[in-house]
Amino acid sequence: MKSSNRMIAMLVASLTTFALALPLTACGARRGNPTSPERSWSTSHLPVQYGEEAPDARNDLTQEDHLFDEHGVQWFHYAPTTDGGLRVFFPDAQGCSYRLIVRETMQYVGVAVVEGGTADDGCLAGDRTTERYASMHADLTSPLANRKAVELSDLVATAVDPKSVGDGPKLGSLATDASAIPEVLWGMHPELDMLFLDGAAYVASTDEGSAAEASAIAARIEGKPSIGNVGRTVASGDFLRDWDATQLPPGTKVYQSPEDPTILYAMSGSGARQYRMAVEG
Repeated sequence: MKSSNRMIAMLVASLTTFALALPLTACGARRGNPTSPERSWSTSHLPVQYGEEAPDARNDLTQEDHLFDEHGVQWFHYAPTTDGGLRVFFPDAQGCSYRLIVRETMQYVGVAVVEGGTADDGCLAGDRTTERYASMHADLTSPLANRKAVELSDLVATAVDPKSVGDGPKLGSLATDASAIPEVLWGMHPELDMLFLDGAAYVASTDEGSAAEASAIAARIEGKPSIGNVGRTVASGDFLRDWDATQLPPGTKVYQSPEDPTILYAMSGSGARQYRMAVEG
């Protein structure tokens, strides 16, 4: 009997050792602690999802909305959070600050990690740590659920021109709501006069040569307080942020229609113009 018990114990120990040696991917979503890279970084694969986490489970970096010398940082791991948000992991660099750009569709959540310096410090992009991942938390309009988090650049490339993706990650057929993503609309129509605010694109809908229309718009906003000013005129390659415009100069006053929140007005030296929020399709 003792011999039999010893054999059973050895068998259990062997099975336990074998189970612990299995790769995490064999158990579905990874639930490990992503403090170090667990696989080779490759731009030809979709990011790996970890198990759900509490929003305060990690010491996330603080979002910095205004960065200088911006550039993108590839990320390869993410986790949904119990508050309905999303946590993204990426390798940080000495002296750098970060912001996330998050665009949601019915099928995907596109995320861009943007790196840069602030007015007070520099950003040494070459001095990137490989010993650990930094993390940032983003709110979502609805929980991740069955959607996948992907690189925003991959989502945009697939929506603008699927043939251009090449060996990059393959995304499924996109729903029409991807067409309303500001970066997608800008990529498909770089000639458009647009404003970007609160994650949405607003497209000029008036004839610039119509003096009567410009006069009517000016009358609508006369005496009304502006909701803000254009911050930058963006060029190809820039990462979008709120208050960017493709044609309006910095400082242009922006107004919102009191009757329709999807309509904005802009008043600059070239006159008054109306902008309507872009919708899917």
